[in-house]
Amino acid sequence: MLPKAVILVAGRGRRLLPRTQSCPKCLLPIGESTIIEHQLCNLSNLGFEEVVLVCGFGADKIRCAAARFGGTLDIQIVVNEQFEVGDNLISLWAARHSLDRSFVLLNGDNLFHPNILESLTSAREGCCLMISQKDCYDGDDMKVRTAGTRIVEIGKELDPHTADAESIGIMRFASGAVDVLKERLENIVSGDRETDCCYLTAVQAMIDTSYPVHFRDAGGLPWADVDTFDDLSFARTHMSMFSQSARDWLEPA
Repeated sequence: MLPKAVILVAGRGRRLLPRTQSCPKCLLPIGESTIIEHQLCNLSNLGFEEVVLVCGFGADKIRCAAARFGGTLDIQIVVNEQFEVGDNLISLWAARHSLDRSFVLLNGDNLFHPNILESLTSAREGCCLMISQKDCYDGDDMKVRTAGTRIVEIGKELDPHTADAESIGIMRFASGAVDVLKERLENIVSGDRETDCCYLTAVQAMIDTSYPVHFRDAGGLPWADVDTFDDLSFARTHMSMFSQSARDWLEPA
């Protein structure tokens, strides 16, 4: 049985204002579909059955879009009422009661080739993050440092010159890892730590307490975050890269 999927779509996407003045970022059109429809189609085509959408800004519009989706997915809605004051760590914490078995976690502004998700679902490790390598990294990249088959450090604040790769924003937690993740989330939210941070802060807390977090490399398969107008323009121009037919794009002529 495939894991359930959890998609974090609570954010507004302020860097895309005024496009996101009344439209949640995940509902921005990319080609003939929206970002969230692209994700749901990939999940449905791979055989996923259950999806949890963690909403905040524009939750009613996302709920309506999910109801209109023509696939066979069982789509559940969780609302993060604190989306204005917290980052996506709070969104994942808000969905804690839905984290009752293994799941794949996706950021709601992510476009990706379906083979990336297929590779992740075949991972045997209890906790696994999809990564991608490039020649150099910048301050906005969610950078990682690795040792062997494990991630040892993750964060935007890492020195770009010592980074080994960047996170794609797609991660899998098997049953045992789910309990550890939920415990770390609860410790952060109920403690004195800053909660205006991303869920990878909880993943780093898992690493810091010696829980193994592994990685898989996307191997050159295309993916993109949609954070800025340049990102949006790129995604709309190159939407065909994120389809199954992009396999041909990756192979030399």
